[in-house]
Amino acid sequence: MNPWTRYWVLLRRGQLLLHSSKSLGSGHERHQFKTTPSKILPIIGWMVLSHSDRSKPDSFQLSNPENGTIYRFHCDSVEVAEVWVANLKEGVKENPKPEKDLIDLGDR
Repeated sequence: MNPWTRYWVLLRRGQLLLHSSKSLGSGHERHQFKTTPSKILPIIGWMVLSHSDRSKPDSFQLSNPENGTIYRFHCDSVEVAEVWVANLKEGVKENPKPEKDLIDLGDR
């Protein structure tokens, strides 16, 4: 099993961008991580699972069903993990929900 690695993670348009730490120490603030992502993962079609181990409610996993790759994530709190899981569930969808129109053109 590989040891845990700390990343600054961004979710953007069906991709996860993982930014590694600038130094060997574990960073906690954005400026302590590299500006260029070390990994870019296209996650459309992947599965998001809340952690089934009740001793780790602040964790979840993201898995690629095509090749079996699993990424496990640990958050600072249960609430943060729940927000990530909800947003990832939207991010892995093939056709994300379109944004609501700002102007109603039906009246013309």
